[in-house]
Amino acid sequence: MGKIYQIYVIGVEGKRMTIDVGESEEALNDMTVLAFKKLLLQKLPGSESAEDIRLLFGSKQLEDTDKFSAHEIKDKSTVVMVLRLPGGEDGNKPRE
Repeated sequence: MGKIYQIYVIGVEGKRMTIDVGESEEALNDMTVLAFKKLLLQKLPGSESAEDIRLLFGSKQLEDTDKFSAHEIKDKSTVVMVLRLPGGEDGNKPRE
């Protein structure tokens, strides 16, 4: 049995989850943020869409099309998950 490459995720309640991303460094480097979100959704009860999740690494928000290699995300790196909440103000509407 080979090595399993993993990423740690700090969730909204501060709990740490471990997500297995592959059995090779190449699989880890080629992982897109969207593919990782889909793996993450399997561990999140009640979450239905990858659009509901935002991931941060360092001080940067990760875009769905980004590969882990573009951000130097390695085995055992930690990313922070924040959830997109409904609501907010439409920036194009004038305030009353």
